[in-house]
Parts: sequence; C-alpha cells; structure tokens
Amino acid sequence: MALMLGGVFVFADAKLTVSRHVPTRLDVWHNQIMDTFSSTQVAEIFGVTDTTIRRWTKHCNEFLSPTATPPDGTQRIYTRDDLAVFTQVANMKAEQSKVGWPTILATLANGDRGDVPENVALTFGDEDRRNALQVNALMEQVADLHDQVIRLETESKMERERRIEAETDLEKVRDELAIARFQLRTLKDRKSDK
Repeated sequence: MALMLGGVFVFADAKLTVSRHVPTRLDVWHNQIMDTFSSTQVAEIFGVTDTTIRRWTKHCNEFLSPTATPPDGTQRIYTRDDLAVFTQVANMKAEQSKVGWPTILATLANGDRGDVPENVALTFGDEDRRNALQVNALMEQVADLHDQVIRLETESKMERERRIEAETDLEKVRDELAIARFQLRTLKDRKSDK
C-alpha cells in the first residue's frame, strides 16, 4: 500500500520505504501557500495599511518580484524575497523615523534585506499555512526517522555478523584448546608410562 504525503511516497509493507521528494501538484500548492502573500496579508504582517504597502511597492518596485508589480487590474502577489525588502524598509523606518526614501533605496541597492521570520505564515492565523507547516515538519520527521531506522538496521546487521564471526572464532579456539589439552594429556601419559 502506498501513500503520498506532500511529494514523499510512503510504502507500508514489511519494511518502511520513503523515497525523497517527487514533485506533485501538492508541492505547487504548498509553495503557493507557504511563499506567497496578498497585499492584505503583507499589511497584517507589518502592522500597516494596504495603502502603505502599495506606497512601499511603488517606491521599491525595482527590488520586488514581477508578481508584486503586475500590470494594472492584476492582483499583487508578494514572495518571501519581497517580504525581505519590506522588512528592511520597516526596520529602517522604525529605527529612524525621519529616514527618507533615497536612503532606503540606496540601502536596498547595496543588497541589504531584512530577515523574514520562518514562521511568518503563522502571523495572520491562516489555518492552511499552519497545517502545511505541520505536514512539512512531519514529513521531515518521517524521513529522518526512516534514515535512522536504515542506519540502525545496518549497524545491527554488522553487529550480528561480527558476533557470528566471534562465535565461530571462539569455537575454533575451543576446539584447538581441546586438541592441545588432549595432546598434553597424551604426552603426560606417555611420560608417566616410561
């Protein structure tokens, strides 16, 4: 029986077999859920209004993804890289309330970006994102545990082989000891007979 969890096939039979990543539609959905954000979500993340996000987008458009600056009439979709740009903007505005756009843009042009928290998807309570994070964490745990099982099975097999080899060697030594004792007794018996 095979079950696919987020691009990872899990086969339930005598032994658990996990094949690492096989891209699926779920992966596309997962990436969309985990790595893209609407204007409203971005505004919530940064605690600002949609108008502020549109203004930041207008000023920083050369540093944003094409989906953040689409043609008129198309919904803006922001990526995690876009969030890094906005994090830098928010940090600079918070540190220096009088900082102007020329300074912010020069900083962005130098490649400076803010650190986007890994759990940013949870900041606005999106249940699908929370579930996707849990599924992802569980898939990683399954893969890690599978790797541990394989490693431990291999070590156990090697240990069994070493034990069998040691038992075989022990039997040989016991046989040699028995032969040596017999030969010693035979020699002693011959000496005592003389």
